[in-house]
Amino acid sequence: MDHNTELIGTVRGWLELDDKIKTLQQELKVLRQQKKAATEALTGAMQKKDIGVVNLGDGKGSLRRRDRIQKSSITKKYLETCLQQLFHEDTVQQERIRNHIMDNRPQTIKEEVQRKKSNK
Repeated sequence: MDHNTELIGTVRGWLELDDKIKTLQQELKVLRQQKKAATEALTGAMQKKDIGVVNLGDGKGSLRRRDRIQKSSITKKYLETCLQQLFHEDTVQQERIRNHIMDNRPQTIKEEVQRKKSNK
């Protein structure tokens, strides 16, 4: 019985933490949306006035506007398009390279516990 009591306590603790996390994630989602809107307004105003840096004063630092180049991920569709461009006629070579890349990607396995709410 002692193991069952310990398991029940652990499950209850896990459920409480899961509920708290979900609540905080919902709050974070709202805050991120508000910050995104404020960021868009701020960058628009800074661009309009051609301002690159806003000093905050009182040792709080500054806000800097900068452009960041971000490359998109390599998808299977993008990979196929690139291989078709490189190997126009050689479909066997295209398929061989695509299969090699797709089959040899690193994989990690992580154990997790998921909560599934009943539909009652």
